[in-house]
Amino acid sequence: MKTFTASLITVLAIAGLLLVGCGSPRTWDPNNKPQETATPGGLVQRIVLFAPVDASVIHEDYPAANTELARSMARRADMLITNTEAWVGSTLPNSSDRRWNQGPVGAASGAHYVVLTRITGIERSRSIGPRPGRITATVLVRVINPDGEEIWTNEFRGFADDVNNPRIVSDAGRPVSKAAWDACDTALWGLRRMFDARGLPGRVRPDRTAPVLEEAALIDVTISSIPENADIFVDGIFRGNTPTVVPLPVKMMNIRIERAGFKPWEREVRPSPEMRIQPALQPLAGSAPAGNTLPRPSEPVPASVDNDPSAVTVPDRSQGSAPAAEEAPAPQPTVQPRPAPAPAANPVEELRGVDLPPVE
Repeated sequence: MKTFTASLITVLAIAGLLLVGCGSPRTWDPNNKPQETATPGGLVQRIVLFAPVDASVIHEDYPAANTELARSMARRADMLITNTEAWVGSTLPNSSDRRWNQGPVGAASGAHYVVLTRITGIERSRSIGPRPGRITATVLVRVINPDGEEIWTNEFRGFADDVNNPRIVSDAGRPVSKAAWDACDTALWGLRRMFDARGLPGRVRPDRTAPVLEEAALIDVTISSIPENADIFVDGIFRGNTPTVVPLPVKMMNIRIERAGFKPWEREVRPSPEMRIQPALQPLAGSAPAGNTLPRPSEPVPASVDNDPSAVTVPDRSQGSAPAAEEAPAPQPTVQPRPAPAPAANPVEELRGVDLPPVE
């Protein structure tokens, strides 16, 4: 009985933590601004304010995206970025409002940083074989300081399958909405990396006392394939088509590259600086690959990569910069001389020594 009671208390405690972490974000009130709080080490926590997202490009699919995406980003940032209080300013000007470019905005005073997010585009790609089409959302994120100066800007992409689920009736569950949130969520990892590098307010150097996990750092990994336009999956999640650059955390991850008509390529890798992944996909036996599968003149001829570790390239930093890999000379074609034709047979010689019946 005691064991059951202890287990029940543990489950309830975990559920309580999840509810707190997934609850409503702090709502910014210009007339009741928050007071600065200190970390356990005595440093001032940064106050990050998220303005309403400019989501006009997906307004028809997700009318409430401007405020709901901002709330979701603030909630996620509160848990993801250390020593940070994230707030959402529902009554602030839209992220694309010109007032953000004209100096300090009075309603945002009291925040150390203001995050401005704009969805800049939605692209659809057609389906290939049994695989559904893809939706790619692009967001532009800017960060300004209390003086209205832009201190950081970057662009991020998100993806979703272009398939409508009839059981999902909410606007947030539509494919376009899911792709937009995936882009915003990817941007939050970029924000974390930027804030970790800048440190807390009032400090010249980054805060080294904050527990920054190695896995939180993102590394840009270049992923391509021969032929191109193959699907990239990271731990089972679609991350775009080759060639592209994918920001990945520093931990063991499963990379899978697929294209219709070819054998999938799959490896367990740990991202490192300047890593490049470029496998040569092998055609399936007895199938005609879709599209043009011939490599471009500058690309090497595909070779077997069933167990080829050279598809993943990691620079050797022990001797400084990595030297360029020397390519083995291409084998020269061997031309065999055509054999000379045999001389015509002499019929007399052929018949010599052979007894023939007499001719009547």
